[in-house]
Amino acid sequence: MHKLSFSLILILTFSANQAQTSPHGDTFKIECDKCHTSDSWEVNLSGIQFDHSMTKFPLEGEHAIVPCKSCHKSLIFSNGDSRKRCVDCHKDIHANSVGNNCIRCHTPKSWIIENISDLHRTGRFPLIGSHTKADCNQCHKSVSDFKFETLGIRCNDCHQQDFITTQNPNHVKSGFSIECQKCHLVSSLSWTTNTVNHDFFPLIGGHSISNCFACHSQNTFVGLPLDCYSCHKTNYASAINHVAQSYPTDCKICHSINNWTSSIFNHATTGFPLTGFHAKVTCAGCHPNGLVSGTISTVCSSCHITDYNNTSNPNHAAANFTTACEQCHNTTAWSPSTFNHDTQYFPIYSGTHKSAWTLCSDCHSNSANFAVFTCIQCHQHNNQTSVASNHNGVRNFSYTPTSCYSCHPAGRSGG
Repeated sequence: MHKLSFSLILILTFSANQAQTSPHGDTFKIECDKCHTSDSWEVNLSGIQFDHSMTKFPLEGEHAIVPCKSCHKSLIFSNGDSRKRCVDCHKDIHANSVGNNCIRCHTPKSWIIENISDLHRTGRFPLIGSHTKADCNQCHKSVSDFKFETLGIRCNDCHQQDFITTQNPNHVKSGFSIECQKCHLVSSLSWTTNTVNHDFFPLIGGHSISNCFACHSQNTFVGLPLDCYSCHKTNYASAINHVAQSYPTDCKICHSINNWTSSIFNHATTGFPLTGFHAKVTCAGCHPNGLVSGTISTVCSSCHITDYNNTSNPNHAAANFTTACEQCHNTTAWSPSTFNHDTQYFPIYSGTHKSAWTLCSDCHSNSANFAVFTCIQCHQHNNQTSVASNHNGVRNFSYTPTSCYSCHPAGRSGG
């Protein structure tokens, strides 16, 4: 009963005083029991009902257990509204070497930075490769004083001494670039040569070699020519016909970096694609005097006149066939031919003569002259008298194949 009376008196007294003036300022409108109890004016943080997240500064992490007086130096709580930045309460121990935006590195949970790699990833120099294992003070010399001065991000800014002291190979004498990443991978865990970044001249195919000194002498790691011939003069000289036939020294015209044996030369660029049987012919087969010793004719007969002259079935020369081989043949094979007898001369693949013959000699009895033909031996015209009587009144009729053809050019009975 005594306690209840005391509490009532306390509330009434405080209410009376508050009606006059509040120790928290005239603008403070929060009820007393949100922070105080009837036992004492002392504030117990665990008993506060006031929700600080309603302000512009939620209490998270370590801030949730900090006494109110640590931030609110007076009972006028509204004065604390100006404290919105970390530096308003916390001294900058980094001497302004990283700026005053503490939340870039720290959280309300702790001052300890839990993941340096994540922090660096948002900055100018992500930590990858061997840099993930480096101590902070290897780069930040003043880290013991909590100073993180701005550092250069080029390799040479930190590794100048490594560049100077390296002897195998001697970087200084070899005139190497101080841009380390041209040869070394930032993602690597070591400086060793198996991590050399050789993208400027890809080491693939036949160039996939493990011995750098196969191309580089001890002091010539820069300035090597990139053309094939400069390194492969011996290969060129020892290859069959290359010197004798004056092959071009631009190796990549015919070869790839995979091997020397297969050619990649695109003959279509010459205006004469190698199709059919031509694709199987060796270069010397058409270029006996070398690839660049004069222009090779693309006319068939320039290479195949011997085939033309030796053909006897039918005899091309005797029959006075055209030497334009492509009119009857293709590059796949000489036989069968694609001579179009129907449109050029007489329809034997269509009309009444379709399938009525077997061999060319059925009509062309003289294999030495295909201009000579006969109609009589295939048709029932053995009786010249009978044929003549059927052509009474036909002007200039004669019992000859040329006469038959002149009136029956399509092979039909109607002239």
